[in-house]
Amino acid sequence: MGIIMKKNEKPLDLFSSCLREVQISYCNRVRYAAMPKVNSSKDAESIFRSIWSHRLGYVEEFFVLLLNRSNKVIGWSKVSMGGQNGTVADPKVIFQTALKANASHIILGHNHPSGNIEPSQADISLTQKMKESGNFLDLPVLDHLILSTETYYSFIGNAGSESPATILHRSPPSVFWAIAVMCSSGSIPSLSISTTLSPAVLKIGLMQSMRQQGIV
Repeated sequence: MGIIMKKNEKPLDLFSSCLREVQISYCNRVRYAAMPKVNSSKDAESIFRSIWSHRLGYVEEFFVLLLNRSNKVIGWSKVSMGGQNGTVADPKVIFQTALKANASHIILGHNHPSGNIEPSQADISLTQKMKESGNFLDLPVLDHLILSTETYYSFIGNAGSESPATILHRSPPSVFWAIAVMCSSGSIPSLSISTTLSPAVLKIGLMQSMRQQGIV
């Protein structure tokens, strides 16, 4: 089927009338020496607190820090603001911002107005999804912080141990069973891999193990 044109109708010139060339330019107005550098989760927490609004203990908000290859903060962006029980963090929006800013790494941060900084299953799933997407784009997610008005939780630096998301992602079923058994016997501190796991995360790991073995 061909294109039927009316009499005296001119063909559409796509290259001059409809399409627009898009160019991205970068103009850094901040001196390199003045850019804060992130060397630890504590550094990231301090920067997040410096840019967070007065709503830290009121409603959930989601921010992202944009870093260069030297872990200098080239900028930040507020991704979303929700209610007291949660907020929506769209990975497409986060990586769109990071790519436009020419960032090499990103650090995620959101708050729990309740004061409970333990990550929820939704927090763990989002973090894992973001890490996988970042690895694919060669734009790594260095950390994800959960803040309250008094303290914070780091997915990779909490108490100097691995995060629950990392353990759940790579641990075999036998590890989950060992965690469950040692937890019930009251000797969990002797298992270094699980010292930072909350009861909720232990339950998640145990259920995953049971499903893998066909028990549930």
